[in-house]
Amino acid sequence: MKAETKAKIKATLKKATKPALKSLLAVAIIVAIALSVYYTLIGLGFTDFAKIRNELGDSIWTYVAIVFLQIIQVIFIPISNQVVTIPACLAFPDCLWKVYVSSVIGIEIGTLCLFFIGKFGGRKILNWILNDKDETEKCAVVLRKGRAFYPIGMVSGFIPDDILTTLAGMSGYNFWYVLGVSVFSKLICVAATVWGWGCLTRYWWGWVIMIVGSILLLIGTWLAYKWTKRQPNKAIVTTEKKD
Repeated sequence: MKAETKAKIKATLKKATKPALKSLLAVAIIVAIALSVYYTLIGLGFTDFAKIRNELGDSIWTYVAIVFLQIIQVIFIPISNQVVTIPACLAFPDCLWKVYVSSVIGIEIGTLCLFFIGKFGGRKILNWILNDKDETEKCAVVLRKGRAFYPIGMVSGFIPDDILTTLAGMSGYNFWYVLGVSVFSKLICVAATVWGWGCLTRYWWGWVIMIVGSILLLIGTWLAYKWTKRQPNKAIVTTEKKD
């Protein structure tokens, strides 16, 4: 191996070391916060829905608690809302509509909080990791190009929508675009969780609903992609003024 090649590899590794270490540190902090919040909620009894039902019953405070838990889960514990929604459904099988509405409200509030966290802090954190404003801007540009796929990502669940919305905020997506997509996707996804895919798979018409829904999702994504190709960035992305 030539000395010049070795020098390039060494320089590349040296340049990538700090961002990698900073990324690991950021992930470790996020995991630590998530676990701390999770075990705190367990310790306080907020995850014991049977206990909540026995003590609060079918009262307004029960659903306020669900809203609160969904907000905390979305912001601090980047996993599926099902960890809250499913236990709540099992504890209140006769009040599924109330669980549904309170879950949608809580998840949506948490989602919008993440959008603003990404909008006002996401790029600063990324710039701290990369230590290069040009590279940070390149990442934002790449994410903006994928804005047409934000809806399918939110509905499909392939990537946690918590992360998607934070990235949307960091990339400068228009607030109303994010609000519309997030509300629409939450209405669908939470309904699927509350009433269960298991229910749909028991009947032939349930499979028809899932297949048709998947096809409509793909068609909607293709139409969104075609539409965004014709629109200026400002239609969906809030551009920042350069100094």
